[in-house]
Amino acid sequence: MYLGVGGCTEPEGLITPTHLTSVPNVQDLQAATGVSRTGKRYVLLIWRYDTLNTNIRSWDVERLENDSATVKLEFFDLVRKPTWGFPWYADSSARLQSFEEDSIEFYYRIIPTGLNNNFVGEPSKIVHVLVRR
Repeated sequence: MYLGVGGCTEPEGLITPTHLTSVPNVQDLQAATGVSRTGKRYVLLIWRYDTLNTNIRSWDVERLENDSATVKLEFFDLVRKPTWGFPWYADSSARLQSFEEDSIEFYYRIIPTGLNNNFVGEPSKIVHVLVRR
């Protein structure tokens, strides 16, 4: 009777996360504050993406108030791919319309979602916006 014992194979490298490169990333995320003609405050977010990469369905807008902890950013709204031009989002939420403090801070991040397999792309950098009363 013979007993054969085999050892472990060599460790393999991590699989390259292709979903991060198959969806076009967010470029040049910018924010501006303003007041509409009707007197509503808003934060306008604009960004670019590689329009030659057609694997884009929408972008998730994440927002956090008065805290820069990335892990606390939460889904806020969804922006569909525009038929022409570049995407944008205007936040005119109730929190912007009435606040007692001298100012409030918001942190925004955009996450792209692809058409193929609903892959989620690489999140944008976080943009910090200070809204004064």
